[in-house]
Amino acid sequence: ENFNSGLGSFTMTTTGSANTEWTPQPDGYTYTFFAPFHSNDNSAFVLANSDAGGSPSTTNTQLISPVIDMRGFTNATLSFWHHYNRNTTESATVEYSTNGGTSWTILQTYTSDQGGVANFSNANLTIPVSALGQNFRIRFNYTGDFDWFWAIDNVSITGTFAPVWTPAAGLFTDAGAATPYIAGEGRTTVWARTNVTTVFTATSDPGGGCAKSATSTYTVIAAPVVSV
Repeated sequence: ENFNSGLGSFTMTTTGSANTEWTPQPDGYTYTFFAPFHSNDNSAFVLANSDAGGSPSTTNTQLISPVIDMRGFTNATLSFWHHYNRNTTESATVEYSTNGGTSWTILQTYTSDQGGVANFSNANLTIPVSALGQNFRIRFNYTGDFDWFWAIDNVSITGTFAPVWTPAAGLFTDAGAATPYIAGEGRTTVWARTNVTTVFTATSDPGGGCAKSATSTYTVIAAPVVSV
């Protein structure tokens, strides 16, 4: 998400001052005595500005991604560009959810300034393998009390994908055929052991619009009849 068309696919919630919530800003935006803002590609970005609420005010605002289908990924990295100007009472955390946003786990906490208004820094955070579920979400959680600001741009997730095999029946995750294969668990190698001839299909990006597939036929040959 590059935020060149507002919040884009992201949503925003806030329980603090509305003046401090995540707000799209154009390239070259200026605030008080600070130099013009420029993200890495000199484009629009989003800004949560605790100072804009005035004194006294409270900032509590979250920038939330849509649900992301991470089925089949064996690893993934969250990347974004940002400038965080920290004051003493602020909190800036990157969090993830594996249940669509019902609960959240902190992935990264920032306790010092990051980048500059005209020099956004690049963050690359490894997403735990245990978090690579179908109902994955990320959010940028910013709180403060008449502090400074956090600007973010160009959020992306990249990773390595293992195809999803169907049907799952007759497939296993080990050569000894002891552990059944579960579709979407991100296995790069699976083993077939079935009693009937079966065409197995491996599909990449099963939840997206760029799916590709290939098949593998497992042929069961009848046991020979021995005559004496």
